Amino acid sequence: IVPQASIPSTDTILVSNFVRPLQVSAVKELLEQYGDVKFFWMDKIKTHCYATFNTVANATKARESVYGITFPPEHGRLLTADYISSEKALKNITEQESKLINNDRRFQENTRKKTDFFNKPEFNSRRLVGVAAATLQSAADAGGIKGKDEAVKRKLEIEKQRIEAPKETLVEVDKLFHKTKASPFIYWKPVKEIREAQGDQEIKQ
Repeated sequence: IVPQASIPSTDTILVSNFVRPLQVSAVKELLEQYGDVKFFWMDKIKTHCYATFNTVANATKARESVYGITFPPEHGRLLTADYISSEKALKNITEQESKLINNDRRFQENTRKKTDFFNKPEFNSRRLVGVAAATLQSAADAGGIKGKDEAVKRKLEIEKQRIEAPKETLVEVDKLFHKTKASPFIYWKPVKEIREAQGDQEIKQ
């Protein structure tokens, strides 16, 4: 038995109580059996949908036909259906989609923050030191060596120093050569400076 509608008949209905797994196309095909559907929208988690028909009569036929049926037949629940104004349906849809967009933005921002954090050099150093410590400790335990063994501590300290050692920095080319003011730039070095550098190199050798 279809209960009395909450509002006067309209060309738009709200059908609720769907469960997944569910194909959106199957829901639309179900409603299209009762008339021409001019507009159809279903929420992301597939619990309810809005359908606007070409006439109020077709919307009424659809509401009375789908109310109380089990859909999908294999695993669905009893559907409910009621009239809703197209203005309210549009308002509800807009609010739900705006919420999804905001949630997606927050998700992207949180992902970016996590990525930035994990890419920090100091984090990578801490993580690698932690991995090295765990590896050395496992090896010590396997060999019957206690965690406080001096040999293990020395190996760990050496590994820590290696990981946290400052990286070599590249010397800027502007500091090694002279440069013309006009572009394209031409880098050059006086012969005297080159010979002096070669002399210093020979002395070191």
